[in-house]
Amino acid sequence: MLGALDAGYLDGYHVFITVDVVDDAYIGANTFMGDDGRDDEANMAFDALFNVHIRKPKTELYAEFERKVREKTALPPFNNHIDDNTEVDVHAGPLFDAVLMYANALQKTLDEGYTIEDGLRIAQNMRDLNFEGIDRMVYIDENGDRNPDYSLQDHIDYDFHDFAHYEEATGNLSIITPPRWPSGLATPQETPQCGWDGEFCEVNPYVSSFLS
Repeated sequence: MLGALDAGYLDGYHVFITVDVVDDAYIGANTFMGDDGRDDEANMAFDALFNVHIRKPKTELYAEFERKVREKTALPPFNNHIDDNTEVDVHAGPLFDAVLMYANALQKTLDEGYTIEDGLRIAQNMRDLNFEGIDRMVYIDENGDRNPDYSLQDHIDYDFHDFAHYEEATGNLSIITPPRWPSGLATPQETPQCGWDGEFCEVNPYVSSFLS
């Protein structure tokens, strides 16, 4: 992001989007805190960054699931104690749902007269289906891909915060609060000045002659 800042790309005409940034990528190890004297500049540059992240459920059912994850991971063979101040990784829920989906597909395969070694049939039974997951309905498309709910996060004061949620079941994008842009920088326009294909700008005659 410092490179983008130095190149002038935080000018209101560009938006930077990352997908599923883990904590270590932006704070702690491998972070913009690089002891180069530019941490404040880097923090401001990260304010122009959006992060698309799997949405973490906020229900009592999921809170109970997190409690059980802490309990189980502290036991052998994991022996990994997660203290109360550390969040359970948001991917724990989808991993649980994946195991549940496999178990259901395997049971269906066995009921159809196949065996546990019929991997192709098991895979076929994991496509184009819906089932109740750890917190909400899980939707698997015809390719076997899951389409989860997402949160859109804004970087504010050295951390990412949710400002919008996307719900796969309804296709609805709800804005919690408008994103905050770096101080003194313009909000990017919805459409580039020259359009997505340059259709709003006059073609450079030299470029036109060269291409022809």
